Amino acid sequence: MPQIRNANSYTIKSHRDLATPFMPSEKHHSPKKRFGQNFLTDTDAITSIIRALAPNPLDKVLEIGPGTGALTEILLRSVARISAVEIDRDLDLPLRNKFHDQPGFDLISADVLDPSFEIAALGVNKIIGNLPYNISTPILTKLAVERDGIDRMILMFQREVADRITAPVGSDRGLMTIVAQLAFDIERIIDLPPAAFRPQPKVWSTVLNLQPRPANFGDEPGFRILLAAAFAQKRKTLGNNLKAGYQLAKVSSAIDTSRRAESLELIEWEHLYHALKGKAGP
Repeated sequence: MPQIRNANSYTIKSHRDLATPFMPSEKHHSPKKRFGQNFLTDTDAITSIIRALAPNPLDKVLEIGPGTGALTEILLRSVARISAVEIDRDLDLPLRNKFHDQPGFDLISADVLDPSFEIAALGVNKIIGNLPYNISTPILTKLAVERDGIDRMILMFQREVADRITAPVGSDRGLMTIVAQLAFDIERIIDLPPAAFRPQPKVWSTVLNLQPRPANFGDEPGFRILLAAAFAQKRKTLGNNLKAGYQLAKVSSAIDTSRRAESLELIEWEHLYHALKGKAGP
């Protein structure tokens, strides 16, 4: 079963132990609301995030949304290569100018959610990123599917989303909770206030350390169909949500149909899925 931990060990008071002092780029860029851009500028937070990634000279890192290059600038000092994927074409030239003399820097002008964008093709073993809050859930879903070969992911989410991802049984769990907890062991690294960003968002942010788990039943298309049906209407019971697409006799053989989807342990999802496997839903 996945591990979900809280950690304070990465929170530090200063960045003086870095090889050289770091300050965010002074080049001005007007953040675009449609891309959910809130650029991290707090140096202590940047250092904490880098430490959580635990970079080494053999690492090949995918950075999702490098923005103005605040994380990139430090990472390039200690990893073999960074493949940075950036959707905002207005950032292409500033980033290329800033890192033109860095042989380990590859800029990819693309949408990480584009079906043609395949993580495995990049040959990376770690992933880092300040995810746009408006698309963080589909990005996490893609990363869960394409996690094979990845050692660690350090990702930033809106705190409410991080709370949902790490929610224990008995709390406000959703479909994404189950997907994430089957795909990763999860550790909370640090919470960040709006003042850590430019422009300031209206919400707090949370950095998570996601350690990919081996492939399991949660990766099977049939299970994803079951999960979507079970959470179709969260306030309804499993019996009510599943009766349209599944044989309730088989559902009740594995689980009490009067329960709600949010109350199930991961092992119970496995039992339910295997009871229905081969008879998958709509």
